[in-house]
Amino acid sequence: MPAIASWTKGCVVCVPVERRDKWQIACLFIERDKKKPESVCYLDAGGSANIDPAVDVRGDQALVVWEGNPESPRRIY
Repeated sequence: MPAIASWTKGCVVCVPVERRDKWQIACLFIERDKKKPESVCYLDAGGSANIDPAVDVRGDQALVVWEGNPESPRRIY
């Protein structure tokens, strides 16, 4: 399930995506009146599962937390 937060220029969408057989968090920065994201950033704490993102924005900075498993048990990053 995606996490969405508004920011000064539009919104930030964070969603788990599978890349090269591992799950990462993709953060898409979408500006108002644009059809495509301005940029995409991939977050990875290691391990094979980086899932369940949450996002909050303060000004032009986004804080993203998610569940990952670089070591057992899973943790919040």
